[in-house]
Amino acid sequence: MSSHSSSGHQPSRNSGSKSPSMSTIESSVTRLLVSTKHLLESLTQWARQEADDKFVSDAYVKLGNDFRAAARAFNNAGVDISDLGDVPKALRIVLESALSEVPTQESLDKFLPNVRNIIVNLLSTLKAKQAKAKELSEHGSRHSSISSRSLNEASPKLDVNLNIKGHHASRDSDSQRYSAKEVLSDNQPTNEERTSSVASSAALAQLQKGNAVSRRASKRFSAYQFAKLANYSTNQLPRLSSESALSDPPKSTIPGEKVNTEEVQTDAPSSIKVFLRIGDRTKKVDLPLPVTVASIRLLFVEKFAYSPGTAAFPDIYILDNEHNITYELEESALDQEVKEGVLLVLKSIDKEKESLKGLQEKVDSFGSHLDNVISNFVNDIKESVDSIKFQMNNAPAKETNGSETADFKSKYLTLSNDLREVFNEIKAIKSVQHHRKSFVAKSIEDLTAELSVLKDLTFAESGSNSNRTYMQHSYAKLSDESDNLLTKVDDLQDMMEALRKDVAQRGVRIGPQQLKSTRKEIDDAKSSLKVLADFISDGKPTWKKIWESELDKVCEEQQFFNLQDDLTIDLIEDIKKIEETFELIEKCSVEQNKNPLLKRNKFTSKLCLIEPGESMHNIKDAVLNEVATLVPNHESRLEAIAKAEKLRQKERELASLTEFQEELGEFVEEKRLKHSVGIEEIEKLRQQKDSENLKSSFGII
Repeated sequence: MSSHSSSGHQPSRNSGSKSPSMSTIESSVTRLLVSTKHLLESLTQWARQEADDKFVSDAYVKLGNDFRAAARAFNNAGVDISDLGDVPKALRIVLESALSEVPTQESLDKFLPNVRNIIVNLLSTLKAKQAKAKELSEHGSRHSSISSRSLNEASPKLDVNLNIKGHHASRDSDSQRYSAKEVLSDNQPTNEERTSSVASSAALAQLQKGNAVSRRASKRFSAYQFAKLANYSTNQLPRLSSESALSDPPKSTIPGEKVNTEEVQTDAPSSIKVFLRIGDRTKKVDLPLPVTVASIRLLFVEKFAYSPGTAAFPDIYILDNEHNITYELEESALDQEVKEGVLLVLKSIDKEKESLKGLQEKVDSFGSHLDNVISNFVNDIKESVDSIKFQMNNAPAKETNGSETADFKSKYLTLSNDLREVFNEIKAIKSVQHHRKSFVAKSIEDLTAELSVLKDLTFAESGSNSNRTYMQHSYAKLSDESDNLLTKVDDLQDMMEALRKDVAQRGVRIGPQQLKSTRKEIDDAKSSLKVLADFISDGKPTWKKIWESELDKVCEEQQFFNLQDDLTIDLIEDIKKIEETFELIEKCSVEQNKNPLLKRNKFTSKLCLIEPGESMHNIKDAVLNEVATLVPNHESRLEAIAKAEKLRQKERELASLTEFQEELGEFVEEKRLKHSVGIEEIEKLRQQKDSENLKSSFGII
């Protein structure tokens, strides 16, 4: 086809494809995010003296290169980024000041806020620019599709003429190179060629759609880094769908609008009241806003002291009041479903018991299957023996000589012996199978017990430091490998975009060597991904066990400190009551000491005197009846004896002190002693007297 024809249909091909600048922008922004993360990690390692200044400088140089690449991508898309400023220069000023200090955590805390502010401002501006670039891309694609549709409707004949001219031109050029026979054969394609042409056209049309490459990992990583560097919770990020995770434009990019948003947020409530339920226990709690799955799980852990153990945290269900049914709470619908007064239910499942139960069922089914096989085998042998006996009994009588009869008897005896041995072996096999079944069941129980003991020994509290070191090592390794794999996949996506354009739009034929090399890179990426997935799957049980131990420790410490807080409040009240009671006792004692006769008269007035008409015998019987009805409590009696002993000990200590000792003790405790000179001053005075004596005796000056 001629150049006119290709140019005429070019807009229609591009209309369905994604803007080439958007994929470049997404890839460059992802690389810039990886560089910012690497720079922050290098600063942390520098503060711990695990890396030198050159390592931080290399990270800074990489960030500068990625920043310039992102700036070129935005400029090519027609987005003005002059308001970004010279970010590498601003970072360089802060980093030079930081690296001139001694590598300590205090130095990092001094300069890290400035670095973080620069990076956060950069990323927030890039996010707004990315949304603007997408708007421009969508507007351009709509405009190109409209113009292409109008061109196709307005001039259909022009396309036909151009196609005819192009066809004649190609026929003329072919006639100059080939013979008439070759041209005739070329103009009559076979069925295989037509089939391959249809398949090629379908593949080409699918490539021209432009939706073959998706950047889900890059978008998720970008959203995670945006939220992390902006001090947001990662649990607030919605789950990515097939659409872009960063496609929504920011709600506010103007500083004035941001201030207004913060003012509105200060007026909003900070928490809502919800109900939490585990089993038969239900509690009413305050759920802080914004609502996240992590905050809900933390409330379950705090209020119920719940620990998921080695298994994953169970799913959270929410009650639908209209239909009176609970359904699983989705993370993407937290803001819409979790409202004031809702009931959240945590349904835990003992997966370990279920797995053991399933294993036991498999062992039982295997044993029953083996029993059936053995019984069927025994029945078959019995039927064979019965059929042989029946044939022998019903066999026609023949006149045989003695030698044939002897041979037949010997064969029969041999067969009988063989059958008897088979029966014995089957009985032995059945006995062995029974013992093996019991042995397998006992082995499973022993292994389960040993595994639990081994886990407890491995993750004891004494090994908390090693557990934390292992977690940090796993975190660093997983972070590095995922970053490298993400960069590799982004490069492959860029390569696929370029190859797709070459094949679908430019008609370039890719050579076998390049296809083989690309396939090898894809296989390498898949193998790296498999290694990463295997590392995660292998490490998950260990990580869960470490998290369980740390979570139990956190819950225990939290309960302990809450208990101490409550005890402090109770002790304040107890001491206040003690002071009030002591003041009353002190007042009564002072008054009684002032009037000893009044005290005696009051005491005697409270004695129970015998009324007229009563006898001591009746009073004695009443007292004995009361004593008989008493139920002695030995524990309380022992406690009372111990308390009385403490009081007597205190009284003995006070009674052993004389008046002089008591006055001297108060004198010393109240620090009313005169502050006289010590041994140093006495030694100084002695030396002065010695020097004066020497002067007066020997005339020494």
